[in-house]
Amino acid sequence: HNITPAELMLPWLPAEAIELAMARREAVTVVERARLVTAVSRYNADDLATNLGCSDAVVTGTLSEHGTLRSLPPSPWRARLGDDWDARGRPHDWLSVGRLTPHKRQDDVIAAFAAYRAASGEDARLRLVGRPANRRWLTYLRSLAADLGIAHRVRILVRPVPSDILADLYR
Repeated sequence: HNITPAELMLPWLPAEAIELAMARREAVTVVERARLVTAVSRYNADDLATNLGCSDAVVTGTLSEHGTLRSLPPSPWRARLGDDWDARGRPHDWLSVGRLTPHKRQDDVIAAFAAYRAASGEDARLRLVGRPANRRWLTYLRSLAADLGIAHRVRILVRPVPSDILADLYR
């Protein structure tokens, strides 16, 4: 189970919100008949119990490439990151990787990043990496960063990022 509650998407992606509402209604029938129900997180397992009538879901976690990413050699792009580190000292940069969509709350990440910069005085940088759910959400994220005065330190990478560069970002 990993069906986003429709109300989290409704203001930004109304058509997707309708599909999610239908999927959640169908999930009740599936859960009633299933012999095994899995969830990727405790949050999703709790949602299954509270809203879909399944109190014995198994939390499996997510599949990730982190082991593979760790073994990749640095990309040519790594030098650019290193130059920036040398110029600024050891940074406290932030990274968020995943689909850019309202329920993933990148808006909260941007707001928290702005608060961190203000409170710490760090010249940190935030990179958001992911495919946008739609142009409107992407525009909102960019305008939020501008409104908070941090647009110059927020980069949103919307094109696919090769694995070696993604590994460098995580490093």
